[in-house]
Amino acid sequence: MRKLNLITLALVIFLSGCTSIDDGEEVNIENQIENEDESKEENYEELRYLGDNTYTAKLESSYGVIDKEKNILIPFEFENIQAKDDEYYIANKNGKVGITTEESVILEYNYDSIREADGIYFIKKDGNIGIFNTKNKEVIEPKYDMALPVSENYIAIQKNGLFGLIGLSESTLIEPKYTSVPEISEAKILVMDENMKYGYIDKNGINITDFIYDSASKFYNGRAVVENEEFFGIIDESGNRIKDLSDLGSDPFFTDGATSFVFRNDDYSGLMSFEGEIISPADKVSVFPHINGYGIVSESFGEIKYIDMNGETVLEFPYDIGLPFDENNIAKVAKNTTGYGLINIKGEILLEPVYDNVYEMDNFNNYMYKKDERYGLITKKGEVKFETLYNKIIVDENQEIYIAINDNSKKIFDINSDSIREIELEDFNIDDYKSGYYRFKKDGKYGVKNLDGQIIIEPIYKELKILENETAIASEENGKEIIILGK
Repeated sequence: MRKLNLITLALVIFLSGCTSIDDGEEVNIENQIENEDESKEENYEELRYLGDNTYTAKLESSYGVIDKEKNILIPFEFENIQAKDDEYYIANKNGKVGITTEESVILEYNYDSIREADGIYFIKKDGNIGIFNTKNKEVIEPKYDMALPVSENYIAIQKNGLFGLIGLSESTLIEPKYTSVPEISEAKILVMDENMKYGYIDKNGINITDFIYDSASKFYNGRAVVENEEFFGIIDESGNRIKDLSDLGSDPFFTDGATSFVFRNDDYSGLMSFEGEIISPADKVSVFPHINGYGIVSESFGEIKYIDMNGETVLEFPYDIGLPFDENNIAKVAKNTTGYGLINIKGEILLEPVYDNVYEMDNFNNYMYKKDERYGLITKKGEVKFETLYNKIIVDENQEIYIAINDNSKKIFDINSDSIREIELEDFNIDDYKSGYYRFKKDGKYGVKNLDGQIIIEPIYKELKILENETAIASEENGKEIIILGK
C-alpha cells in the first residue's frame, strides 16, 4: 500500500510538483514558516494557489503574490488579489478593482468589478460595462449595458436595447443600433434593424445588403438564403440574388452546422443545398437538414431514410423519428409504440428502440438509456457497461468515471482503464472523488481510498478535501490545516 507524507502547507511551496491546490482554496497558516533561508520566514494568514507556481498570500491584513520560493512577485499592498490569467492579476485597492502584472499596473484601480473570460476582461463601473482586450492591449471604457461573446473574435454589446459588435482581432467597433444580437458567419454579420427587417453588414458595419428580409440564414460557402414578400431565394456574399426559389414554396428552416435547408410547399417539405439544388423534393411529411453529411426524410409515418447530398438513400429504418448522426456516427431513433434506441452509420442497431429515453454523455463518448425509472450505460462502440438496473448513473466533474447506483450497491466504470468495479455503498460520494481517489468517512473522521478500495490516508481527520496530483488538504482537531502528499 502506498503511504503518504504529511507536511505543513508552508513547506509545500518549496517542493516541486506540489502546486496543485485548486483556485480559491484557502489555507490558514498559524505557525512560523521554517526554511533554510531564514530571511524569508513569514507567518502568512492565508494562502491560495493561483497556478504557474504563484500564490496569493495574506500578511498583516494585506495581500500580495509570492512564488514557491517565497519571493515577493507583487508587494503586500492590496485588499485582495482575486485571480490570475496568464500574466494578469485582478486586484483590489482602496475599494476599487484594477489589473496589474508583476511589472506594472495595466488598469488603474478605478473599477467596481472585473471578470475574465478567455483572455477578455469585462470591466464594470457605475453600472456600465467595458472591455480590456489582452490581444491588442486595447481598453474600451465602460459605457454599455451588456457585453457578451458571440464568437472567438467578436463581443456583442448592448446599449438602450440596441446591439453592436466589437471585433477583437482587428479592433473594429460597430456601435449599437440593431435590434438583434449579431450572428457572424464567413466574415458576414446578420442583424435586424429598427423595422424588424434582416440584412447583412461587414466587420466595419458597412451594409452588404439592404434591410428588407423577413428571414435570413447565415452564409455557407458564400451563399445564404433569404425571404421576403417579393423574393425567396439564394444570394451571394455581395448580396446579389443568384437563384429565385419562390416557385418551390416558402417558409425556409435553417439549422446551424447544416449543409442544406428545409423548404416547404403546402403541408409537405423538402431539402435543398445552399447552391439551390433540390436534394429532396417537397413531398415528404417530415425532413431534417444535412448534418455530418446526412439529411433525414420521411415519406410516411413509421419510415425514415437517411440520405446523402445527392438525395440517395443510405439507410432506411421502420422508425417514426430519426435524429442526425453525431461525431461518433451514432443517431438516436424512436418508434412511437415502443420507445428510443441508437443506430450507427453502418445501419447496425446498437440499442433497440424500446427505452423511455436515451441521453448523450460526456461529449458523445457514452450514452445513458432509461427504462421504467432504471438506467443503463452503453459506449460509442456499442458495448453495454451497465444494464438498466440502476436508480441513477452519474459522472464525475472530470468525466473519468461513471457511478451506477442501485438499492444495494455502487459500481464504477473507469473510462481511462475501461474497467468496472464495485465499491461499498456507504463509502462513496461522487462529489468526494478526484483523479482516482475518493474521500470516505469512518467514526466521524475522514480518510482517502483509491478505486481499488485501498486506504491511502487513514480516517483520522476532522475534515479533508482531495485536490489534484495526489494531494489533499486536511483539518486536524486543533483547527490547523495540513497538506498531504502522495509520494
